[in-house]
Amino acid sequence: EAMEEVRKYLQARNILKIYPGEDIVEKIAELSRRHSVSGPRIFDLKLVATMLSNGVRRLYTYNEEHFKDFEEIEVVVP
Repeated sequence: EAMEEVRKYLQARNILKIYPGEDIVEKIAELSRRHSVSGPRIFDLKLVATMLSNGVRRLYTYNEEHFKDFEEIEVVVP
């Protein structure tokens, strides 16, 4: 059931998909210097780095707590 939902999102033409760019390692290093991140939170940092390398500055999520320290982006709870 969950995989079916993922498939729908991947095939949706009205949802922009972004991917890590060539500068992702530099973005992660830059963010790591500014934010104290360890353990599984590195995945949040990678998401923020991917967003920034694609010019995305706003994240809609119910997981506001994980992203509140990243002043580089705006976090919106839908």
